[in-house]
Amino acid sequence: MNQGRRRAAGAAPVLLILLLLLGCATGGEEGPHDGGPMVLPPIPNASEGALKELTEMTEGACLNVTDPADSGQRRRVLPCSSPHRYEVYALLQLPHPSTAEQERAQEAIPRCEEELQRFLNTRTGVDRKQLMIDAFDDYRADARQRTVACAVAYNDFRQVDAPILPQRPPAAAK
Repeated sequence: MNQGRRRAAGAAPVLLILLLLLGCATGGEEGPHDGGPMVLPPIPNASEGALKELTEMTEGACLNVTDPADSGQRRRVLPCSSPHRYEVYALLQLPHPSTAEQERAQEAIPRCEEELQRFLNTRTGVDRKQLMIDAFDDYRADARQRTVACAVAYNDFRQVDAPILPQRPPAAAK
């Protein structure tokens, strides 16, 4: 009987620590994200920018949202000197794996991660841990392939008024 009581007494501190950790993880304090649905800060300049199709975008394009602004799958592209959240760093041509947006994103994100690694390997001064990746495409049911834009944003979704990633060095003159 004494062994059972000793085990129970020894488990009490472990249980207390576990409960404290769980309590801290579920919130109580209001922070940037308290475990509930994520609510992004409003975008004051959400209607700014030229509407462009994905095929008209280039690497370095800056956007506030990656969702289409209209039924033509166009997005608002603005100068990187204006406040923005996302910057396109790669445009890929990929096959159509599915009509389901979630499945297309699951297929594209690893490719975008590879492209970001390749991009960052040639530049310094970027903390990858502060960045998140988003992939969006120009899905059209009748097309054989799709263009996927790989974009990067800060994890806290803040707007910036300069490029997020260091610019590519100019091509060497021939």
